[in-house]
Amino acid sequence: MGAAIEVVKIGGSLLTRNDFVPAMRQWLEQASRSQPAVHRVLIVGGGALVDALRTLDATTPIDSVAAHWQAVRLMQVAGMVVGNWLPEWPLVDRYDDLLVRIAKPGVSLFLAEGFLRSEEPDLPGNPLPVGWQATSDSIAARLAICLEAGSLVLLKSREASPEERSDWQRAVAGGLVDECFPRLAKQLPVVRIQTLPGHDG
Repeated sequence: MGAAIEVVKIGGSLLTRNDFVPAMRQWLEQASRSQPAVHRVLIVGGGALVDALRTLDATTPIDSVAAHWQAVRLMQVAGMVVGNWLPEWPLVDRYDDLLVRIAKPGVSLFLAEGFLRSEEPDLPGNPLPVGWQATSDSIAARLAICLEAGSLVLLKSREASPEERSDWQRAVAGGLVDECFPRLAKQLPVVRIQTLPGHDG
């Protein structure tokens, strides 16, 4: 029997925390101790990098398809930065390699651009739309669906309100998740929103 799979989306806004590296290490160590038989697939949001692209798009519009793939590329950059900070996390950029790794407990830091371009559109279920309506939260959710993961964790920079936890549309209205996310969340057994513990400063 293979490992249980959990996809963990690391919010890009967390990367600017002064204590991001030790706090992330602590979170993963605690998660691994509490559930050692799990393979955690980590995927990093674009954070400030994608926010800058949004600002440029708002100032002088960019073709929507081009903007989408530029945002995905910036997620790659953010993921590589995290991989540099946390070199003990194996960096994986091929979906086939990820499928091999998730058979055993462990951790993989996944760069999803190749998966999104090549594999994701042909996998079962509805492919992700191209545009700002599908951000890294939905990318992580779609990956979790394709991997048949038992759970998806969204690590955020703020707590979800009780209303947002019980109603994904309220979470969309509050800017906590993107507009595609509620449809994808319904297809996952467990979705948790957590904040990263520690003291930023």
